[in-house]
Amino acid sequence: MVDCDNCNDEVGHVWKHRRPTETMTYRREEHLCAGCHPRMREGLSQRGA
Repeated sequence: MVDCDNCNDEVGHVWKHRRPTETMTYRREEHLCAGCHPRMREGLSQRGA
């Protein structure tokens, strides 16, 4: 099991997400679960989950 960098929940799978930092010249890489990842969350809401 791995931990989500955002919610710290222990989950079976995380996805990489590159988020812009305050300076907008650098992107910070995070490992997020489906509930925290922006694209995965959109997909879940479209399916009605």
